[in-house]
Amino acid sequence: MKFKVFGLFEKLYKWIASISVVLITGGCIVYYMMLKESSATVSKESKSLLIEFQDSSFFIGVIYALSLFVVGLYLNSMSSKVQNLYYRRKEQYINLKRLSQVVQSDNESNADVVSKIMLHRGFTGRLGEEKRRPYVIEDGYKYTPKYLKLEDDLLSIRSNLVELVNLKINKYIDCYSLKKRHLNVFIHDLDECLVNIEDWIDKHLEVNEVKRKALSDYIQKLVNSNSDIKRHNRNKRKFKRIYDKSDKKVRDIALRIEKVYGARLHNDIKFEDNLTISLNALEDLIKRLENKTLSDEDILNILGDQSSEVIGELTSIHEQIHELRELIEDIRGY
Repeated sequence: MKFKVFGLFEKLYKWIASISVVLITGGCIVYYMMLKESSATVSKESKSLLIEFQDSSFFIGVIYALSLFVVGLYLNSMSSKVQNLYYRRKEQYINLKRLSQVVQSDNESNADVVSKIMLHRGFTGRLGEEKRRPYVIEDGYKYTPKYLKLEDDLLSIRSNLVELVNLKINKYIDCYSLKKRHLNVFIHDLDECLVNIEDWIDKHLEVNEVKRKALSDYIQKLVNSNSDIKRHNRNKRKFKRIYDKSDKKVRDIALRIEKVYGARLHNDIKFEDNLTISLNALEDLIKRLENKTLSDEDILNILGDQSSEVIGELTSIHEQIHELRELIEDIRGY
Protein backbone atom coordinates (compact mmCIF):
# COMPACT_ATOMS: atom_id res chain seq x y z
CA MET A 1 0.00 0.00 0.00
CA LYS A 2 1.15 3.52 -0.75
CA PHE A 3 0.23 6.47 1.47
CA LYS A 4 0.04 10.11 0.45
CA VAL A 5 -1.80 12.74 2.45
CA PHE A 6 0.48 15.75 2.71
CA GLY A 7 2.04 17.39 -0.33
CA LEU A 8 5.77 18.11 -0.45
CA PHE A 9 5.41 21.84 0.26
CA GLU A 10 3.00 21.13 3.16
CA LYS A 11 5.77 19.13 4.80
CA LEU A 12 8.64 21.51 4.01
CA TYR A 13 7.28 25.05 3.91
CA LYS A 14 8.24 25.85 7.51
CA TRP A 15 11.71 24.47 6.95
CA ILE A 16 12.02 26.46 3.72
CA ALA A 17 11.00 29.65 5.53
CA SER A 18 13.36 29.03 8.46
CA ILE A 19 16.34 28.22 6.23
CA SER A 20 15.58 31.27 4.07
CA VAL A 21 15.60 33.55 7.14
CA VAL A 22 18.92 32.08 8.32
CA LEU A 23 20.53 32.44 4.88
CA ILE A 24 19.25 35.99 4.37
CA THR A 25 20.39 37.03 7.85
CA GLY A 26 23.82 35.43 7.40
CA GLY A 27 24.22 36.92 3.93
CA CYS A 28 23.37 40.42 5.12
CA ILE A 29 25.78 40.13 8.06
CA VAL A 30 28.63 38.87 5.84
CA TYR A 31 28.03 41.55 3.23
CA TYR A 32 27.90 44.24 5.91
CA MET A 33 31.22 43.06 7.39
CA MET A 34 32.82 42.99 3.94
CA LEU A 35 31.70 46.54 3.27
CA LYS A 36 32.95 47.66 6.66
CA GLU A 37 36.34 46.08 6.11
CA SER A 38 36.71 47.30 2.53
CA SER A 39 35.86 50.86 3.50
CA ALA A 40 39.02 50.96 5.64
CA THR A 41 41.45 48.95 3.50
CA VAL A 42 40.82 49.21 -0.25
CA SER A 43 42.03 51.93 -2.53
CA LYS A 44 39.86 54.68 -3.92
CA GLU A 45 39.62 52.91 -7.33
CA SER A 46 38.23 49.76 -5.63
CA LYS A 47 35.87 51.76 -3.45
CA SER A 48 34.11 53.02 -6.53
CA LEU A 49 32.88 49.48 -7.22
CA LEU A 50 31.19 49.19 -3.79
CA ILE A 51 28.40 51.02 -2.09
CA GLU A 52 29.71 53.68 0.23
CA PHE A 53 29.87 52.31 3.77
CA GLN A 54 27.82 55.18 5.13
CA ASP A 55 24.88 54.19 2.91
CA SER A 56 25.33 50.42 3.18
CA SER A 57 23.51 50.02 6.50
CA PHE A 58 20.40 51.63 5.07
CA PHE A 59 20.32 49.48 1.94
CA ILE A 60 21.09 46.27 3.84
CA GLY A 61 18.34 47.06 6.34
CA VAL A 62 15.83 47.69 3.54
CA ILE A 63 16.80 44.49 1.72
CA TYR A 64 16.66 42.48 4.94
CA ALA A 65 13.25 43.86 5.93
CA LEU A 66 11.89 43.29 2.42
CA SER A 67 13.19 39.71 2.43
CA LEU A 68 11.59 38.96 5.80
CA PHE A 69 8.34 40.48 4.51
CA VAL A 70 8.39 38.14 1.51
CA VAL A 71 9.12 35.14 3.74
CA GLY A 72 6.24 36.20 6.01
CA LEU A 73 3.89 36.41 3.01
CA TYR A 74 4.99 32.94 1.95
CA LEU A 75 4.38 31.56 5.45
CA ASN A 76 0.92 33.15 5.68
CA SER A 77 0.01 31.89 2.22
CA MET A 78 1.05 28.32 2.98
CA SER A 79 -0.61 28.40 6.41
CA SER A 80 -3.86 29.53 4.76
CA LYS A 81 -3.63 26.71 2.24
CA VAL A 82 -3.04 24.17 5.02
CA GLN A 83 -6.03 25.47 7.00
CA ASN A 84 -8.21 25.49 3.88
CA LEU A 85 -7.48 21.77 3.57
CA TYR A 86 -8.72 21.16 7.12
CA TYR A 87 -12.01 19.42 6.28
CA ARG A 88 -10.33 17.15 3.75
CA ARG A 89 -7.59 16.30 6.25
CA LYS A 90 -10.21 15.61 8.93
CA GLU A 91 -11.96 13.09 6.70
CA GLN A 92 -8.61 11.51 5.84
CA TYR A 93 -7.71 11.39 9.54
CA ILE A 94 -10.94 9.56 10.44
CA ASN A 95 -10.45 7.24 7.47
CA LEU A 96 -6.84 6.43 8.41
CA LYS A 97 -7.77 5.79 12.05
CA ARG A 98 -10.31 3.25 10.81
CA LEU A 99 -7.71 1.72 8.50
CA SER A 100 -5.30 1.45 11.45
CA GLN A 101 -7.83 -0.74 13.25
CA VAL A 102 -7.96 -3.03 10.22
CA VAL A 103 -4.21 -3.38 9.59
CA GLN A 104 -3.14 -3.95 13.19
CA SER A 105 -1.07 -7.09 12.94
CA ASP A 106 -0.31 -9.92 15.38
CA ASN A 107 1.26 -13.34 14.82
CA GLU A 108 -1.35 -14.53 12.36
CA SER A 109 -2.04 -18.17 11.68
CA ASN A 110 -3.34 -19.21 8.26
CA ALA A 111 -6.95 -18.87 9.38
CA ASP A 112 -6.20 -15.46 10.89
CA VAL A 113 -4.56 -14.28 7.65
CA VAL A 114 -7.61 -15.29 5.64
CA SER A 115 -10.03 -13.65 8.09
CA LYS A 116 -7.84 -10.53 8.16
CA ILE A 117 -7.89 -10.28 4.36
CA MET A 118 -11.65 -10.84 4.16
CA LEU A 119 -12.25 -8.32 6.95
CA HIS A 120 -10.02 -5.82 5.20
CA ARG A 121 -11.85 -6.31 1.90
CA GLY A 122 -15.22 -6.00 3.60
CA PHE A 123 -14.37 -2.74 5.38
CA THR A 124 -12.86 -1.22 2.23
CA GLY A 125 -15.75 -2.23 -0.04
CA ARG A 126 -13.83 -4.79 -2.09
CA LEU A 127 -16.35 -7.62 -1.80
CA GLY A 128 -18.51 -6.51 -4.72
CA GLU A 129 -21.06 -4.50 -2.70
CA GLU A 130 -20.77 -1.33 -4.78
CA LYS A 131 -24.05 0.24 -3.62
CA ARG A 132 -22.93 0.75 -0.02
CA ARG A 133 -20.39 3.32 1.05
CA PRO A 134 -17.42 1.40 2.52
CA TYR A 135 -16.43 1.89 6.15
CA VAL A 136 -12.88 2.71 5.00
CA ILE A 137 -12.62 4.59 1.70
CA GLU A 138 -9.48 4.64 -0.42
CA ASP A 139 -8.45 8.20 0.40
CA GLY A 140 -4.95 9.08 1.58
CA TYR A 141 -3.67 5.70 0.46
CA LYS A 142 -4.01 3.31 -2.44
CA TYR A 143 -3.49 -0.37 -3.05
CA THR A 144 -0.58 -1.34 -5.24
CA PRO A 145 -0.94 -4.17 -7.78
CA LYS A 146 1.77 -6.03 -5.85
CA TYR A 147 -0.29 -5.97 -2.64
CA LEU A 148 -3.52 -6.99 -4.38
CA LYS A 149 -1.71 -9.91 -6.02
CA LEU A 150 -0.35 -10.95 -2.61
CA GLU A 151 -3.89 -11.04 -1.20
CA ASP A 152 -5.11 -13.13 -4.12
CA ASP A 153 -2.16 -15.53 -3.83
CA LEU A 154 -2.71 -16.03 -0.11
CA LEU A 155 -6.38 -16.87 -0.60
CA SER A 156 -5.99 -19.08 -3.66
CA ILE A 157 -2.90 -21.00 -2.47
CA ARG A 158 -4.42 -21.49 0.97
CA SER A 159 -7.62 -22.88 -0.59
CA ASN A 160 -5.64 -25.31 -2.76
CA LEU A 161 -3.45 -26.38 0.15
CA VAL A 162 -6.42 -27.03 2.43
CA GLU A 163 -7.95 -29.24 -0.25
CA LEU A 164 -4.66 -31.06 -0.89
CA VAL A 165 -3.73 -31.64 2.76
CA ASN A 166 -7.23 -32.80 3.63
CA LEU A 167 -7.11 -35.30 0.79
CA LYS A 168 -3.64 -36.60 1.66
CA ILE A 169 -4.18 -36.95 5.40
CA ASN A 170 -7.64 -38.51 5.12
CA LYS A 171 -6.27 -41.03 2.63
CA TYR A 172 -3.50 -41.85 5.08
CA ILE A 173 -6.00 -42.23 7.94
CA ASP A 174 -8.21 -44.54 5.89
CA CYS A 175 -5.26 -46.50 4.54
CA TYR A 176 -3.86 -47.29 8.00
CA SER A 177 -7.30 -47.47 9.68
CA LEU A 178 -6.48 -44.89 12.31
CA LYS A 179 -9.16 -44.32 14.92
CA LYS A 180 -10.86 -40.91 14.75
CA ARG A 181 -12.08 -38.98 17.79
CA HIS A 182 -15.02 -37.65 15.76
CA LEU A 183 -16.77 -38.61 12.55
CA ASN A 184 -15.01 -36.29 10.08
CA VAL A 185 -11.44 -35.02 10.22
CA PHE A 186 -11.30 -31.73 8.34
CA ILE A 187 -8.45 -29.22 8.41
CA HIS A 188 -9.52 -25.58 8.70
CA ASP A 189 -6.30 -24.04 10.00
CA LEU A 190 -3.16 -25.17 8.18
CA ASP A 191 -0.88 -23.95 10.96
CA GLU A 192 -2.64 -26.15 13.47
CA CYS A 193 -1.97 -29.19 11.30
CA LEU A 194 1.36 -28.42 9.61
CA VAL A 195 3.17 -26.65 12.46
CA ASN A 196 1.72 -28.11 15.66
CA ILE A 197 1.54 -31.59 14.19
CA GLU A 198 1.45 -33.72 17.32
CA ASP A 199 -1.14 -31.49 19.02
CA TRP A 200 -3.34 -31.79 15.95
CA ILE A 201 -2.99 -35.59 15.93
CA ASP A 202 -3.93 -35.85 19.62
CA LYS A 203 -6.92 -33.57 19.05
CA HIS A 204 -8.41 -35.54 16.15
CA LEU A 205 -7.10 -39.13 16.46
CA GLU A 206 -6.70 -41.86 19.04
CA VAL A 207 -3.36 -43.49 18.18
CA ASN A 208 -0.41 -44.98 20.01
CA GLU A 209 3.07 -43.51 20.03
CA VAL A 210 4.28 -45.49 17.01
CA LYS A 211 1.37 -44.49 14.80
CA ARG A 212 1.58 -40.89 16.01
CA LYS A 213 5.28 -40.78 15.08
CA ALA A 214 4.60 -42.30 11.66
CA LEU A 215 1.81 -39.83 10.85
CA SER A 216 3.90 -36.93 12.15
CA ASP A 217 6.78 -37.93 9.88
CA TYR A 218 4.39 -38.23 6.94
CA ILE A 219 2.98 -34.73 7.49
CA GLN A 220 6.48 -33.28 7.97
CA LYS A 221 7.61 -34.91 4.73
CA LEU A 222 4.56 -33.43 3.00
CA VAL A 223 5.49 -29.97 4.30
CA ASN A 224 9.12 -30.26 3.20
CA SER A 225 8.32 -31.56 -0.28
CA ASN A 226 5.51 -29.20 -1.25
CA SER A 227 6.68 -25.94 -2.85
CA ASP A 228 3.26 -24.29 -2.44
CA ILE A 229 3.48 -24.63 1.34
CA LYS A 230 6.87 -22.91 1.34
CA ARG A 231 5.56 -20.20 -0.97
CA HIS A 232 2.49 -19.71 1.21
CA ASN A 233 4.66 -19.31 4.32
CA ARG A 234 6.81 -16.72 2.52
CA ASN A 235 3.68 -14.84 1.48
CA LYS A 236 2.43 -14.86 5.07
CA ARG A 237 5.67 -13.33 6.31
CA LYS A 238 5.54 -10.74 3.55
CA PHE A 239 1.91 -9.99 4.40
CA LYS A 240 2.80 -9.43 8.06
CA ARG A 241 5.67 -7.08 7.11
CA ILE A 242 3.35 -5.04 4.89
CA TYR A 243 0.74 -4.78 7.66
CA ASP A 244 3.36 -3.80 10.25
CA LYS A 245 4.79 -1.16 7.91
CA SER A 246 1.33 0.13 6.97
CA ASP A 247 0.23 0.32 10.61
CA LYS A 248 3.30 2.39 11.51
CA LYS A 249 2.82 4.66 8.47
CA VAL A 250 -0.86 5.22 9.28
CA ARG A 251 -0.03 6.13 12.88
CA ASP A 252 2.71 8.54 11.79
CA ILE A 253 0.39 10.34 9.35
CA ALA A 254 -2.41 10.52 11.94
CA LEU A 255 -0.01 12.02 14.49
CA ARG A 256 1.14 14.60 11.93
CA ILE A 257 -2.46 15.61 11.18
CA GLU A 258 -3.08 15.94 14.94
CA LYS A 259 0.03 18.08 15.27
CA VAL A 260 -1.05 20.41 12.45
CA TYR A 261 -4.71 20.87 13.44
CA GLY A 262 -4.52 20.21 17.18
CA ALA A 263 -7.52 20.75 19.45
CA ARG A 264 -9.79 21.88 16.61
CA LEU A 265 -9.60 18.41 15.05
CA HIS A 266 -10.35 16.57 18.29
CA ASN A 267 -13.18 18.93 19.26
CA ASP A 268 -14.87 18.57 15.86
CA ILE A 269 -14.61 14.79 15.91
CA LYS A 270 -15.98 14.67 19.46
CA PHE A 271 -18.85 16.96 18.45
CA GLU A 272 -19.70 14.76 15.46
CA ASP A 273 -19.63 11.63 17.64
CA ASN A 274 -21.99 13.25 20.13
CA LEU A 275 -24.22 14.40 17.27
CA THR A 276 -24.35 10.86 15.88
CA ILE A 277 -25.36 9.52 19.29
CA SER A 278 -28.08 12.17 19.58
CA LEU A 279 -29.39 11.45 16.07
CA ASN A 280 -29.55 7.72 16.84
CA ALA A 281 -31.52 8.42 19.99
CA LEU A 282 -33.83 10.81 18.11
CA GLU A 283 -34.41 8.29 15.33
CA ASP A 284 -35.25 5.63 17.91
CA LEU A 285 -37.73 8.01 19.53
CA ILE A 286 -39.36 8.75 16.18
CA LYS A 287 -39.78 5.03 15.49
CA ARG A 288 -41.41 4.55 18.86
CA LEU A 289 -43.79 7.47 18.26
CA GLU A 290 -44.74 6.12 14.85
CA ASN A 291 -45.45 2.69 16.34
CA LYS A 292 -47.67 4.21 19.02
CA THR A 293 -49.60 6.56 16.71
CA LEU A 294 -53.37 5.85 16.71
CA SER A 295 -55.17 5.06 13.47
CA ASP A 296 -57.85 7.40 12.08
CA GLU A 297 -60.63 5.00 13.11
CA ASP A 298 -59.36 4.87 16.71
CA ILE A 299 -59.30 8.66 16.89
CA LEU A 300 -62.84 8.93 15.43
CA ASN A 301 -64.21 6.53 18.01
CA ILE A 302 -62.52 8.36 20.88
CA LEU A 303 -63.16 11.99 19.93
CA GLY A 304 -66.48 11.91 18.12
CA ASP A 305 -67.49 15.43 16.90
CA GLN A 306 -64.07 17.02 17.62
CA SER A 307 -62.21 14.37 15.67
CA SER A 308 -61.70 16.43 12.48
CA GLU A 309 -59.73 19.17 14.24
CA VAL A 310 -57.58 16.73 16.19
CA ILE A 311 -56.90 14.63 13.09
CA GLY A 312 -55.65 17.76 11.34
CA GLU A 313 -53.27 18.51 14.20
CA LEU A 314 -52.01 14.94 14.32
CA THR A 315 -51.50 14.90 10.57
CA SER A 316 -49.41 18.05 10.88
CA ILE A 317 -47.33 16.47 13.68
CA HIS A 318 -46.86 13.32 11.63
CA GLU A 319 -45.62 15.36 8.65
CA GLN A 320 -43.14 17.20 10.87
CA ILE A 321 -41.86 13.89 12.23
CA HIS A 322 -41.44 12.62 8.67
CA GLU A 323 -39.54 15.76 7.63
CA LEU A 324 -37.32 15.46 10.70
CA ARG A 325 -36.52 11.86 9.85
CA GLU A 326 -35.61 12.81 6.28
CA LEU A 327 -33.36 15.56 7.66
CA ILE A 328 -31.55 13.00 9.88
CA GLU A 329 -31.02 10.73 6.88
CA ASP A 330 -29.66 13.65 4.82
CA ILE A 331 -27.22 14.59 7.62
CA ARG A 332 -25.99 11.01 7.87
CA GLY A 333 -25.62 10.75 4.13
CA TYR A 334 -23.56 13.94 4.16
